[in-house]
Amino acid sequence: MELHSDIGEGFDNWTVADEEKLLSTSTDAAVACGFHAGDPDTI
Repeated sequence: MELHSDIGEGFDNWTVADEEKLLSTSTDAAVACGFHAGDPDTI
């Protein structure tokens, strides 16, 4: 089974999930690149 995660979408007080834990169980991930979410520190 594959598990895809969207990460890099939360920042500062807008924490979406524990992304480190998500990555430890995911087989692949899409990282926000600043267009719709995230900020320079989390990207």
